[in-house]
Amino acid sequence: MEKKKILVVDDDPAILRLLSTNLKARGYEVVTAANGEESLEAVQRDFIDLIILDIMMPKVDGVEVCRRTREWSSVPIIILSARGDENDKVKCLELGADDYLTKPFGIAELMARVKTAFRHRGDVTANPTQANFNCDGLEINFAKRRVTVNDQEVRGKAAPQAGARPQEPPLHPDHPRRGLSPGHGGPSHRLEPGRRTGHYPLLCVPAIPGGSCQSRHQ
Repeated sequence: MEKKKILVVDDDPAILRLLSTNLKARGYEVVTAANGEESLEAVQRDFIDLIILDIMMPKVDGVEVCRRTREWSSVPIIILSARGDENDKVKCLELGADDYLTKPFGIAELMARVKTAFRHRGDVTANPTQANFNCDGLEINFAKRRVTVNDQEVRGKAAPQAGARPQEPPLHPDHPRRGLSPGHGGPSHRLEPGRRTGHYPLLCVPAIPGGSCQSRHQ
């Protein structure tokens, strides 16, 4: 059985060593990050099954990491912070954190919370977090919300103003009831605002016939 991979994010080297040692001793694979920026890069790069996240960090704090991660992934997140104020806990939980543990903490309790997070989410290794989708020249980076076609970035279409009537697609010259589609004289490679489905935003992307599609990490 493949080991679950846990990302530990903290700017204190002693905490990183302590958690890494104990998690590895319990059979987990561990990736570490010393600040929020490194943690976002790790989530994009690796198949992460759970994140243990500090709040007070340089560059990008843990609250922002939690918010950005939740825009495209449902990976379990446990906040581990010296901040014990109720408002901080509520804010993180409302942003999508699964649990909140204050420092100082007991290793046994943290390990129990890790097991609980996996149990509540099911076997996340069966559906790992994917940071990139590739299909014959089309690449979607979910973490950065960036789409490229043949290495050319596709700009998103602005959301309509509140109350504005949606623009109707142009009619097909041979089929008045049928709108034009990408590749048939209509607008191509549009990124439409829409609801999220599963881990990822709903994207309208061009079909690339005869191609093979795959998801990978850079």
